[in-house]
Amino acid sequence: MQDVVVIWLDNQIDHNNADCQLTIAQLEHITDNVTTFTDNDECVEYILNCNDHQ
Repeated sequence: MQDVVVIWLDNQIDHNNADCQLTIAQLEHITDNVTTFTDNDECVEYILNCNDHQ
């Protein structure tokens, strides 16, 4: 089985918003590894670090 990572980059993500919470919950039914970012640089850094650890 493959490891699946969902990376969601959106500067409008609001973890207190019901729609965002629902979307994250639905994504978590697919994989336990859902990571959200509102900052482009942090997201790119995360992806680069993931590639370095494979």
